Amino acid sequence: MGSTAYRVLNNEDENNLKVYFQKKNNLDEQTELFCFICLEKKFENSNLISCCSLCTACVHKKCWYTWRRNQKLSALRSKILGLNKLNPLLCTICKTGIAKIEEENDMNWIINNNSNKEYLQDELLRIISSLLNNEMNDNHMPMLHIKYIFSFNFIFLILSIFLIILFSVVFNFTLTYVLLIALFILYEIIVLQIVLYLYIRIKYN
Repeated sequence: MGSTAYRVLNNEDENNLKVYFQKKNNLDEQTELFCFICLEKKFENSNLISCCSLCTACVHKKCWYTWRRNQKLSALRSKILGLNKLNPLLCTICKTGIAKIEEENDMNWIINNNSNKEYLQDELLRIISSLLNNEMNDNHMPMLHIKYIFSFNFIFLILSIFLIILFSVVFNFTLTYVLLIALFILYEIIVLQIVLYLYIRIKYN
């Protein structure tokens, strides 16, 4: 029977093997990575950079800024149409990491989108958009309280003219000052009517 001689690895050999396999694994990972936007490995001599805090998603810098520009336009379009906006900081691949490259500094538009004021504006636009969509889908427009609104506006117009003449002639107020007060009151009345109209439509629809 022949004896088989096994070589015992020392610490130096083990370290060399670890370094070798680490380099091999890194090379394998680099060959598998590609830009998730353009799906290319090389793009105009641009190297791949990481764009997620958790997963291994990589992008080219030019592709990333084009992606961000489209996100800004999409956020603006969703705001105008009253639709739900996606979180631009959420990675679209792993759905958990923070989507951001190292050199990206302009994040004010994302912070503004997450503010309370922006949230209230989005909610109001979403309600108005849903009401307009319901009206467009409805063939016959309901004449809800139209005659009451018209009567109220007509009476308000008569009272405004009377008060302008009264304050200008009797109390000797300047016409410019009286008109400014009348315009301010008119603005408040219009806003109140819009709010009441939205409330009635939401309540009875």
